Amino acid sequence: MAHGGFLTRLARSINFDSKEYIVFFVVVTVLLLLYRTFRTSLDPREPPAIAPRPPIIGHLLGLYRHHAMYFKHLYDKNPDNPIVTLPSPTGKVYAVFTPELQQTVARSRLFQRTEGNFTTRIFGVEQWVLDAVDEQTAEQIMASTAAGLSGEGLKKMNRRALGYISERLNAVDKQKGEQIPNLYLWIRHLLSTATSKAVWGLYSPYNEPGLIDTQWAFEGNMQLLMPGILPRLIGRTAYNARTKIHAALKRWYEAGHDQDADPRTGPADYVRQRAALLRKEGLHPADFSKLEITIMHGATSNTVPTLFWVVSFIFLRPELVKELRDEASITVFGTKEFTPSPNGSVIDVPVAKLEERSPLLLACYREAIRLASQPITVRKVAKDFTVSDPLTSRTYLFKKDADVMLPATTLHRSPSIWGMDGDDFNPHRFLPSRSKNEEEKRAERRQGAYMPFGGGKHMCPGRHFAWAEISGFVTALLLGYEIEGLKEENVRMADAKMGEAIAKPDIGGEGGSVGLGRGEGWEGVVWRFVV
Repeated sequence: MAHGGFLTRLARSINFDSKEYIVFFVVVTVLLLLYRTFRTSLDPREPPAIAPRPPIIGHLLGLYRHHAMYFKHLYDKNPDNPIVTLPSPTGKVYAVFTPELQQTVARSRLFQRTEGNFTTRIFGVEQWVLDAVDEQTAEQIMASTAAGLSGEGLKKMNRRALGYISERLNAVDKQKGEQIPNLYLWIRHLLSTATSKAVWGLYSPYNEPGLIDTQWAFEGNMQLLMPGILPRLIGRTAYNARTKIHAALKRWYEAGHDQDADPRTGPADYVRQRAALLRKEGLHPADFSKLEITIMHGATSNTVPTLFWVVSFIFLRPELVKELRDEASITVFGTKEFTPSPNGSVIDVPVAKLEERSPLLLACYREAIRLASQPITVRKVAKDFTVSDPLTSRTYLFKKDADVMLPATTLHRSPSIWGMDGDDFNPHRFLPSRSKNEEEKRAERRQGAYMPFGGGKHMCPGRHFAWAEISGFVTALLLGYEIEGLKEENVRMADAKMGEAIAKPDIGGEGGSVGLGRGEGWEGVVWRFVV
């Protein structure tokens, strides 16, 4: 068995409710039986070991209690160790904490990505289907996805998603507004519906009543499918939700909707093209449709909570709202003093220009992601390899087959990189500094410590689509609407579960009940988005 494989898999999957405590204690019992394998020898050239407290299960308990934030707690207690070894019953895991060393690991060819059996376990795809897709076809699918999420393909998706968002904004009652019982769930449904129309087209399988909520039931519980142990029992909620989504996708592909090239009704270009490539491999919809559950998951699992944090962090700060409204007014109208016509106005929001013209909004977006982004990248050492720390010149030996974990939390919250207010929302840290002080000295390290969308060939291809949805919606919200009743005590971030990239709000921290009303003088405005 590969060194640290068990710890890595459990680290990705651990997220228990009451029924899983039984499984947890069974696992602990097994670990105790494996104690004889625990005392793995450590080469003095390897990173220093942090002994688990209590013995054997200490690191597992830490992951259970703190999820992805456990690595930040470890680094806070061991700030002089940029790399550490975490002993596990089956070997060892290296945890890398600093941006310089994480970049070295991520870029080196001596570290391999570890996908394992997670695609089959989580998404329910048969292994033979994955084996049927050769490397050339897989590369073509990746290339078509990147191409479809840029250029004209991206514009088509933006028009559809923002078209739906404008419909919802324009439907807000001019006098009474709209009462929202749960801000996060409202945003989740709004953005998921908009995204489903952009991705799947007019005949989206997610038009089926309740299927969007089913997708989120799967997404919120899929960690329990990762170990592959009694999935129908242990991961029942995710398993049943996945089965229902698989059935809907199978019907959609069997009806041939993926082959609809009509820009008015068909799916996004990349959805159509990847299905064509899979069909070309001789796979039938019943075979490959299960894999396509990943499309909606990838398009919404990070964007939805990101939008919630952007909206919440902004509208909890009246002074920031004023700054952003002035910026949005200049961006859209060329002046801070614009007043809509009392008889109603049609206002076009230039979405394609927001990144360039709205630096403070972009900074809010980046800062929200910095605080909420808590992914853990895992690599496996291909052969014995020595890594040198550029800051201290100290070298560390990585042993073949050990797993290496790269937690983003130690980068995104580090006081040495972001300052002593690194746990606070401060978008101005992403704006150009006017003075040459300690903040400027941190700039280079910050650049290396902020990689929310991956890097190189693993850069998230949907990042431009996510920005268009979020920036367009928030700009219209700032200019023409008021959010009433949002309270700081009702907004709380949970620690991201293993396998999640963006943290979601905690139970009771989803924004609570708020009122969405038209701004004074903006009651008659009709919103449109120009892409």
